[in-house]
Amino acid sequence: MKGKSEFDKSLLMTVDKELKRIFGEVSTMAIYGYLENKFSLKQNEIPKKMDAFAKGLDDFLSSGAQVVERIILKNLYLANYVKPQK
Repeated sequence: MKGKSEFDKSLLMTVDKELKRIFGEVSTMAIYGYLENKFSLKQNEIPKKMDAFAKGLDDFLSSGAQVVERIILKNLYLANYVKPQK
């Protein structure tokens, strides 16, 4: 397992990558803007304020938030705990 700082970076990268893959660049920026305006949550604070991030996604996406969260968690796990096969 990676150190906390490395894990935080990996989490931020995974969140950003998956939001952009699912929603596109413009909509992802809208989500980040919503999180910052409504929940005072900046993108770089997501690892330290996961509860606010989950609440913000739920507020913004409603029932779709669970699907997005699962995708993020799956890819975060794959990036950090599954070793590539040779």
